[in-house]
Formats: sequence, structure tokens, C-alpha cells
Amino acid sequence: MTIPNIRLVESQYCAPEYDGCEIIAAGWVSIDDIHRGPNWARAGDYDEEKVNEFREMIETGYYMPYAHEAPVTEYVNGKFVLSMGNHRHQGHLRANQEEMFVCVVNWR
Repeated sequence: MTIPNIRLVESQYCAPEYDGCEIIAAGWVSIDDIHRGPNWARAGDYDEEKVNEFREMIETGYYMPYAHEAPVTEYVNGKFVLSMGNHRHQGHLRANQEEMFVCVVNWR
């Protein structure tokens, strides 16, 4: 599968490990190309405190994308749809970042 609009990464990164999760690609994606999807792991909406923690880490340079588990997206109909990582995504948006490092997966 070829995925456009992703700057692929060959280096080591903290890959998500979940049953039924097959990693297709990992790389940098424009924040504008990432869309919020259903987060099956979380019953509620955002935790503002957690979003602000991510924003602060990003703005101060303490967020290390390769050291944290990458946000999980699926590539659906030309869009990167978040499965997991909504707090990190919101943190990137609030820190006015242009890109975010993600893993693109297929769920089996």
C-alpha cells in the first residue's frame, strides 16, 4: 500500500503493540491531514490537563516523538484518522505544530 503525504521514518521509534494492530508505516504527517476518529480506549472526551501537559512538553522541547508511543492512525479514504493519540494531537494543535509523528496501522 502506498500512502501519500507522509514523510517516512526508517529509524527506531516506540511502536504501538496491540492485538490485531499491523503497522503499515511510520512518519511525519501534516497536522491538517490528521482527523479525529473514535478513541475506543477512552470513554470520555479530552482531559484538558493532559492536553496542556503535551502542549507544554512540545513547546519546551521535552516531547520526544520517538521515545513516546506514536499516535495510531488508519489511512481511510485519503485521510489519516486517529485511533489513539487524541491528547497528543490536541497538544500539537495547541502548540501550533505543522506536523506530527504517527504510526499508520491496519486493524485485523
